[in-house]
Amino acid sequence: MQRKLISTLLIAVLGLMSLSVVAQAKTKITYWTWWNFDEGIKQFEKSHPDIEVEVVQMGPWDLHDKLLVSLAAGTGAPDVVQLVIRRFDAYMSTGKLVDLSPYVNDLKDNYAPAQWNLTQYDGKTWGLPTDVGPAVVFYRKDIFEECGIEVPLKTWDDFVAAGKKIADGNRYMLPVFAPSGQWGVANFFMYLQSRGGNIYTADGELIKDNPLLRETLEWYYGLVKDQIGYPVPFFTPQFWAAFQSGKLATYPIHIPEGMANLPKFVPDLSGKWDVMPWPRWAPDAPALTGNWGGNVLAVPTQSKKQEAAIEFVKWMSGSTEGQLAIYNILGGWPTYEPTLEEPDLSGSNPYFSDAVLSEYLLPYPDFWFFDEARTTQIIGKELDNLFAGEINVDQAYENIIAEISRELNR
Repeated sequence: MQRKLISTLLIAVLGLMSLSVVAQAKTKITYWTWWNFDEGIKQFEKSHPDIEVEVVQMGPWDLHDKLLVSLAAGTGAPDVVQLVIRRFDAYMSTGKLVDLSPYVNDLKDNYAPAQWNLTQYDGKTWGLPTDVGPAVVFYRKDIFEECGIEVPLKTWDDFVAAGKKIADGNRYMLPVFAPSGQWGVANFFMYLQSRGGNIYTADGELIKDNPLLRETLEWYYGLVKDQIGYPVPFFTPQFWAAFQSGKLATYPIHIPEGMANLPKFVPDLSGKWDVMPWPRWAPDAPALTGNWGGNVLAVPTQSKKQEAAIEFVKWMSGSTEGQLAIYNILGGWPTYEPTLEEPDLSGSNPYFSDAVLSEYLLPYPDFWFFDEARTTQIIGKELDNLFAGEINVDQAYENIIAEISRELNR
């Protein structure tokens, strides 16, 4: 009896020791982000019980600045970091991120080429995109019916013509973000990108002879000059009041923005909104859209737990489970394209007249970001001066080229 008791105790002790070893074997990684993604982290840890994620949350631009300092100092960086993909060029070229090519290049065909290309530098892959912002046109179905406008609007000329029918001094076709700031320039870039335009070449050279930039400036300014576009500060009470009052008939914007915030800020307009694809720039032009941006995950070389960090990156950015978590918890539109076939994304949305949003997606061409923060400031200033009537389109165009060339040496 005594021997049996001792044996039982030994088994129990060994069991506890085994549990202790398992607990000690768990790898803890740090993750810098501005997202509130606790529920998603729990899902990851459940499917990866050997990895624990410590989340360090901070403001996005503080995070970007702090990471650059940590990379330069060679200490203080996390195991995984979230970055805005428009600013990723500044980090890829440091040589302080892990080359993910051996681990993720087999996933390449599951991403839009233009998004994948923003993670490439020197023939290597330095990050994996987490979310993306392809643009569509959200429109007020009831206003279009009232004005006898047939949808979809096939070209931007059709869009402007419809706007002239709708606009009456108290009602406008669309918002134009003014003052421009970062978001107004991102909005402008969606139009430029969708017609195949760029500010820079793929290797970072400024396009100094840029007729598409000038033409897009003229078109964008024409929205306000012809009183089709309503100048309004983005994401302010005034902005949402314009939608609530019926002052705005369309919202050309990236899917995550419209999908999340129209129902949130104007919930009683449910069923009055519908969706159409981004129009073409000419009847025979390719059917393309613009992309607001998105984010990317990367692993600093300082990480001592790179294997676990890469597993986390691949789960968030390269699996339907992780991508659905981002979509369901945060509203981020998946960049890992197999996720688009999942029921959560392929079903109808009652707020938008039962539209299936994924059906309105168009491809978007490459758009290259370099020195994004300063480039945005330069272009935003010229857009504001243009809308204020202080300069004309030619002067705005010439100032953009001259200031980027002078200040950024590109």
